[in-house]
Amino acid sequence: MANQRLVNLAPAPRRVPVTGVINIFCGGFMNIFGWFFFGFSTIFLWLIIPDISLDFITFIGQKTETVAVVKEAFRTNVSEGGSKHNPGRPVYGYRFEFKDTNGVKQQGVSYASGQSHENGSNVEIEYPAARPEKARIKGMRRGAVGTAALLVLIFPAVGLAFIIKGIRDGIHAFPLLKNGLQVSGMLISKTATNTRVNNATVYKLTFQFKVNGALYTSVAKTHLTSKLEDEQEEPILYNPDDPNISVLLDSLPGAIDVREDGELVCKKALSGLAASLLPLLTIGGNIAYALNRFLH
Repeated sequence: MANQRLVNLAPAPRRVPVTGVINIFCGGFMNIFGWFFFGFSTIFLWLIIPDISLDFITFIGQKTETVAVVKEAFRTNVSEGGSKHNPGRPVYGYRFEFKDTNGVKQQGVSYASGQSHENGSNVEIEYPAARPEKARIKGMRRGAVGTAALLVLIFPAVGLAFIIKGIRDGIHAFPLLKNGLQVSGMLISKTATNTRVNNATVYKLTFQFKVNGALYTSVAKTHLTSKLEDEQEEPILYNPDDPNISVLLDSLPGAIDVREDGELVCKKALSGLAASLLPLLTIGGNIAYALNRFLH
């Protein structure tokens, strides 16, 4: 079967089906997991980011201090120091009014765990010089959630790392599909990695192939090893200018194959189209939410 593909492959540059392009950039574990994890985590990111205190940035430099009057003390839905058996201390917010150095009435709000001020009480406040709208009660913060909550950025960052890896793989594969030469390669090693996908071990499979009498290797990492072990030799596409740049055809998402007329075909077109919905929904949903939040 591998030799049949080798003989029939159309000369470069060849047409790569649109569904195949969609698959290599949106399909496969890296892309699907990355977009799903990134999209799911940004939901929580949008919910919590607006309430995170960024005072460590706002209050760099000289500060002005004065006195304000608490106009409203209220309990938020946030608590701190909680555990499985302890709900923690509720966070309270305090709206206050004061006059800046120009005598202009200003308003602000600060947060802290536990109730410490009543309506009408005087409090000491501070604000960055010339920015009274950024005022806070001394010892408190301007966001209901502490700076430590920025750790939630780790989750979309993980998803983004998978997305970047998937896109890089697509960028690597596309020119080989379009202009690469084909050769058959034989499996010379199969090594288990420390990664698991759906409780299945990811293996590193190394194939060896020959170009102009020189030996080269092509590597694929997958938990679906059967796709690369169903033939005695596997089809490989390589860069004619540098055979060290190669890809195993059967390692690409979408089951990209070679037709009898030598043209490429994507056997799982619908899987790629379905996978493309994830980035579309994620990007579209985030843009829509951002516009709704900041334009209203």
